[in-house]
Amino acid sequence: MRFAMATNDGYQCVLEKLLSSGWELVKLFVSPGDWMHDIKQVIERALALGVEVQYSPIDAKALADLRSRGCTVLVVASYRWKIPEWRADLSHAINFHPSPLPDGRGPYPLVRAILEGRTSWAVSCHKISEHFDCGKVSHGLGREPRISVPKSADGGCAPRRTHWAGFRVTLERRSPARGWQLLGTVD
Repeated sequence: MRFAMATNDGYQCVLEKLLSSGWELVKLFVSPGDWMHDIKQVIERALALGVEVQYSPIDAKALADLRSRGCTVLVVASYRWKIPEWRADLSHAINFHPSPLPDGRGPYPLVRAILEGRTSWAVSCHKISEHFDCGKVSHGLGREPRISVPKSADGGCAPRRTHWAGFRVTLERRSPARGWQLLGTVD
């Protein structure tokens, strides 16, 4: 399956799982200047694969370009810009969000979890809609895999746990090699 991904280094494990399952990356989108996330490793990986990297927001022209390259899926994980209407150009567009949606919509939900004294949290995978973090959530992913939340935001521990939870969603719940069942559940 040919896909594009909008992400950062924290979710490189999801990118690698898709690649190792036979998916072909056709373009990488990154958000430079985001103080919270590094992008050097995913950029190096894309360039090593001979894949173009776009540093500006995804727009209608970029989506049309993906269609012309035979791309059918856009995978998003920790991308700060809104995804425009994509249905005319792609078959699927999904987002890994570090919260148990619908709880925790919006940016930096882990900060909210820590401030509210939550003891566990989750990663959701949802279809991208016209509103942030509001598309249909894949069955059960808002409840699993659960991660424990530290009492303080020391050393980036909670974000690292959500990145690995996203990887586990990709690895355990949806087999990309079999067409990734998720894509059939987010309509």
